Amino acid sequence: MSEQAYTYYQEFLTFYKDDDFTVKLEEVDGLLFVHVNVERFTPSSFKRMKALWEEIYERAWYGGYESIYAYTPDETFVKRFGKMPYNKINEYRQSGIVYNVYEWVLQEPNWEN
Repeated sequence: MSEQAYTYYQEFLTFYKDDDFTVKLEEVDGLLFVHVNVERFTPSSFKRMKALWEEIYERAWYGGYESIYAYTPDETFVKRFGKMPYNKINEYRQSGIVYNVYEWVLQEPNWEN
């Protein structure tokens, strides 16, 4: 029996960058992942993150995605950045660090609630 190598499609896009944080979007086999690298966390950066999250969510919803994913060893940031129901769907270990994989199942945006 021969082994076949699995090749997946992956693309990164820097969605936002300033002195406080960078947001990158990654598409892997049609799934949308959000990556955030925080340099400095301030009240004003949190407000920008919240506005960006709403923009990413809306673009994903209207772009036909069913979910947004993220993986991190720290759920605290997921709670603050996502600010909506999410599910821990998996975990994996890399270099001795356990990363949890989170999913936000998209629904039509309604930011007034």
